[in-house]
Amino acid sequence: MEDADGYKARNGNPSDSTLVAICKTFLSEIKKAGYYPMLYSSLSWLNHKLNDASLLDNYDVWVAQWNSTCDYRGDYGMWQYGGEVNYLDSPTIAGVGTVDQDKCFKDYPTIIKTGGWNNWTPSEPVLDAKGFQKGDRTYGVMALKELLLTAKKQGIITQGMDENNVFGDGTEIAVNQVLKKGGYAQNGIAGYGFMKLLGGMMRKKI
Repeated sequence: MEDADGYKARNGNPSDSTLVAICKTFLSEIKKAGYYPMLYSSLSWLNHKLNDASLLDNYDVWVAQWNSTCDYRGDYGMWQYGGEVNYLDSPTIAGVGTVDQDKCFKDYPTIIKTGGWNNWTPSEPVLDAKGFQKGDRTYGVMALKELLLTAKKQGIITQGMDENNVFGDGTEIAVNQVLKKGGYAQNGIAGYGFMKLLGGMMRKKI
């Protein structure tokens, strides 16, 4: 989502809330179709026009900022740091020419394969297709995190997290540690099956 080609002016200058709604609609349809979606936009648009928690907390972000550092303060999985202008490397690649260049901070091949996205069949069975997942902010997430913190004290997992109602990076890592121990695909989802799995692990420690 960007305005490099005068998108807003050509489409009646939609409001920021409309731009957010467009993103959420498109990304949700991609996700429903079984593909792993990501929001690509400039630093300015992410900070000002698309700065909505219900969007940014539920999808991975790909930041476009041609700079020597990425100044985005939210969570992001990729950073486009150069194209025609490049502050870190040459803007050209031998045999190819001038290209946009990016850095990736998450293991997307593993995330996609183990989660069964993009027509991949997970190597391990999926325990829950629905449940609490990254971006959720509820009292149920708070209860889940209290269980995970207790499981950490019991030595079941090693990942810590803040005591709040936000399902963030730490919670996702902790959930995946439990799933891995149980022999399930690490899709970061904590549903009914996950609660039973974690409860069983914890009872064995008592």
